[in-house]
Amino acid sequence: MENIGVYYDVNKPIAASVAEQAIRVIEHSGAAAVCVPELDVTQIKELSAILAIGGDGTILRCAVRAARGSVPILGVNVGRVGFLSAANHEELDVAVRKTLQKEFRLDERSLLNIVADGESAMALNELLITRSPDDMHVLHLDVFVDGLLAVRWTCDGLIISTPTGASAYSLSAGGPIVAPNTNVTLITPVCAHSLSAKPLVVPSGAVVKVQIEEPKGALFADGQLFKARVVSRSCEITQAEQKAQFIRFQPENFFELVREKLK
Repeated sequence: MENIGVYYDVNKPIAASVAEQAIRVIEHSGAAAVCVPELDVTQIKELSAILAIGGDGTILRCAVRAARGSVPILGVNVGRVGFLSAANHEELDVAVRKTLQKEFRLDERSLLNIVADGESAMALNELLITRSPDDMHVLHLDVFVDGLLAVRWTCDGLIISTPTGASAYSLSAGGPIVAPNTNVTLITPVCAHSLSAKPLVVPSGAVVKVQIEEPKGALFADGQLFKARVVSRSCEITQAEQKAQFIRFQPENFFELVREKLK
């Protein structure tokens, strides 16, 4: 018997309702439904797939944990944008049945591996380096790519993103739209104090190191606080070995999706 995980946004009543419906559909189809509210990696490894029910934020929280266990995600959108989802909640029954019958393809997305102060984190969308809550002075940042100084910026923050994250915060900060299957990493300044500061695009295999002039600056991985203050004054970003795997039922026109979701 297959085990299908169900993860949902507990703060959205509609997500809880859709999760209950998903459990009924899974069990009616002869599989076992397993609620994974804490996304425990040991538990996730026993699953064939995970239904992530909510908006893109819910899917982001699920993606890294699922990637550690090499488990694919079926995103079911009950939010506003739904860039990462494969189905709306109205399509739940069909989506679950196709998943159980293996009538899908896998869309693999790269992840960032972030190391700072001897600790590590991963992100599907982006790493944000921003001002610490208790120190609102601008940041003075040196950005190195494969050991070479690329730029020196005075700014409010810096976004280092994957192609998946290119249509998220990076885009709002002036970064380019990048197709998700492109092997690049984006480096986008936030409110740089310069007329010439422009986003950088580097190979995904590059080692990006950011040095902060003073021991300050907070790190957020996919919107979740990773470090409230960078004591070592530096962090290193590389492409993670793991990949996030998303269930897709039909070929995806990325640019049509961008036009529809961001109009």
